[in-house]
Amino acid sequence: MPAEAGPEQSHDLLVAAAIDLCGGTRADACGERMAAALLLGRAGDVRSGPIEGGWFAARSLHAPAGSRSPRVIRTQWSASSDGALTMLAGTIHHFSDTCRTLAIDPRGGPALAYAAAHAQFGDDCDRVLTGNYTALQWFPSRRQVRIARSPTGFYPMHVWRDGEFLVAASIPRALFAAGAPDEIDEAMLGDRLLFNSTDHVRSWFLGHRRVGAATVEMHDPAGFQRRTFWSFDAVRPVRFARDEDYVEAVDEQMGRALDAALEGTRRCAMYLSGGLDSQGVASYAVERLAGGERLHAYTALPMVEAPHRAPPDRFDDESAHVRALADMYPDRIETNFVRSEDQNLGDEMEAVFLMGSWPPANVATGAWSYPIVRAAAAAGCDTILNAGFGNMVFSYDGYTGFPGWLRQGRIVTLLRELRALDDDRSLAWRFAARAVMPNLPPAARLAIKGRAKTSVDPFTTWSPMREDFARDSGAIDRFREAGLEAATSRTASGAEWRQGAWESGFTDGPELQVAFALLYGVQDRDPTAYLPLVELCAGMPDDQFLRHGQSRWLARRLLKGRIPEMVRLETRRGRQNADWPERFARERDALRAELAMLENDPDVARVIDLPRLAGDLSAWAGPSADTLADKNRIQTAIGTGITAARFLRYSRRRNVA
Repeated sequence: MPAEAGPEQSHDLLVAAAIDLCGGTRADACGERMAAALLLGRAGDVRSGPIEGGWFAARSLHAPAGSRSPRVIRTQWSASSDGALTMLAGTIHHFSDTCRTLAIDPRGGPALAYAAAHAQFGDDCDRVLTGNYTALQWFPSRRQVRIARSPTGFYPMHVWRDGEFLVAASIPRALFAAGAPDEIDEAMLGDRLLFNSTDHVRSWFLGHRRVGAATVEMHDPAGFQRRTFWSFDAVRPVRFARDEDYVEAVDEQMGRALDAALEGTRRCAMYLSGGLDSQGVASYAVERLAGGERLHAYTALPMVEAPHRAPPDRFDDESAHVRALADMYPDRIETNFVRSEDQNLGDEMEAVFLMGSWPPANVATGAWSYPIVRAAAAAGCDTILNAGFGNMVFSYDGYTGFPGWLRQGRIVTLLRELRALDDDRSLAWRFAARAVMPNLPPAARLAIKGRAKTSVDPFTTWSPMREDFARDSGAIDRFREAGLEAATSRTASGAEWRQGAWESGFTDGPELQVAFALLYGVQDRDPTAYLPLVELCAGMPDDQFLRHGQSRWLARRLLKGRIPEMVRLETRRGRQNADWPERFARERDALRAELAMLENDPDVARVIDLPRLAGDLSAWAGPSADTLADKNRIQTAIGTGITAARFLRYSRRRNVA
C-alpha cells in the first residue's frame, strides 16, 4: 500500500560554494557570478549569500509558482549546533521518518536534516542515512570543508582548488564563474575515446576533480583527504532458510524503494520497455502513486521505415510487451509510444553542453531519450522513473555463479547448471569460457583472446581517435593498466560485476541527469538504485539468480502475477536505438560535410581520425549493413567522434556545426 503522505521534501537541484580556507575574502568577488551561473535552465530560485570566509548558493528543484521567472534571492545561512554551514543537493529517503528519528522539524529541509545527522553520528551519518544526495559542509572554526556523496548519488560535485581557495559546485559552469579554468583535459578526452571510464574522479576540465559516489572528501588549508565508505566488496552475505524468503525480502524492499522514489513528486512518468526491470518497477509504482494518479509511460519505438531485423535473441519493437502490461493495470498506466522520426542526430546537444557543461557519450543516444523527456515535460510530469540499476539488483542474471562454483569446488552444481544452459556449444567450451576464463589473470585472458583472434584493433573499428594521439596522451597505457585490453563480458564474481556496472552508471549519468533536469524541468529517479535493495540483492548467492539454466530466476519469481507472462518468461532482449542504420543513412551527407569541415580545425584533426571516419561512412552499404562490425565503425566510432568534436569546439568557444 502507498506510504502515508508526509511533508513534501522540497530539495535543491544545484549547490555551489566558494571558500577561502584561510579566512580571506576572495569569495566575495565571485559569489554573485557563481550564483548567476546556477540560474540557467528550468528550475527554481537561487538562494545566495555570503558566509564566514566564503559564499554559498543553492538552486531549488521546483520552478516558482505562477509565471514568475526564477531569480537570485539574497539569503542568510545559519550554522547547526556543531558549527557547520550545510548545503545538500538531492533527497534523503523516507524524509518524514528520518526527521522523526532525528527529532527535528521536517520543514527545515534535507540540508538541515543532514546537518543534524552529522552532528549526532559524525562521519557515520552517510551510513545511517539513505538517499540520493551530495552534501557540502563548511566548519569555519576548523577551516575545514567536508563533501560527501551517497553510494547511489546521482547529484554530482565538481571541485577546483587554487591554493587555499576552494570552489565546489554541482556543475562546472559555476566553477568557471569563480575563476576555474575551462580548458579540456586531454587525458580525459583520450580515455573517453577509448571508452575507459575507470577514473571517476577525473573531470573533462584541467584542474577540476569530481567527488566520487560513496566518497567523503575533507579539505583544509594543508590539503585534502579522500575516503570511500562503501563498495560491493563490503556488502555482507544474505542467507535465508527458504528460496521463498529471498523473494519476500526483495518484495518488501521494492515497495520501500518506490516509496522513496515517489516521495515529493507531483506527476510521474517512466521509461517503460518490454524488459523485466522497467516493467517490474512500473508494477510497484502503480500501487503507490497517490490518489489514483496514472503512471505516464513512454516507450521508444524504431522509425516506421526501419525493418525488423533483430537477431533471434533480440527484438526491436517492444510495444506488444508494453501494451500487455497496461492491460493488466487498466486506468493506471497511460502508454505513449515515441518514434521520434523528426529527431536528428545531435539535436539539442549544444543545449545539453550548455546546461551541464558535460557531453553525452554519443550523438546517437539522444535520438530516443530526448524526445521521451521532452514529451513527459509537455504532459506536466516533473519526474521520470527508470530502472537503470535493475540488472545488478533484482534482475541480475547470476552467470557469475559459474566461476564462483568452480572456485568453491561445487563441481556438481557447476556441471548441472552448465548442462542446463540453452547453448549449442559443447559442455567443454561452456566450462572453459564461463567457469575457467573469468578466473584467469588479465595477462592470460589477453593471450587467449589473441590466439583465438577475438581481439579487435580499436583504431580501425570502434574508437574514432587517432592512434598517435591515444599514445601521446597516455590513453593506451591507462587502458592497459585498467585491464580493459583483457576485459571480457564475464567476470569472476557478482561483486566484481556489480562494482563495474555501478561505476559505469556514474560515468556521465549524474551530470547528464542534471542537464536534463535543467533543460526540460524533469528529474530522473531510479528506484532500483535504492541502497537497501542494492545491498540485499548483492548479498544473495548466485543460485538465487540462476537455477536450472534459467537466468534472472529471482526476478521471474518476484514478478509472477505482476507483469504479463510473455514478459516474465521472455528470454530475448530489447534493442534500444535499433533504427540507428536508418538515422545514419538519412544523415549521411550532412555527416560527411561535417567531417570535411572538421578537417579545417587543427584541434579536432589531431585527435579524431577524420579521414578514416569519412572513408568508413562512404564505404558503408547503408541500412542493410547492420552487423556488429558496421555498428562499431558507424554508430560507435562516428557517433562518438562527432560528439567529441562538437564538445571540443563548443568548449573552445567556436560555433557548433
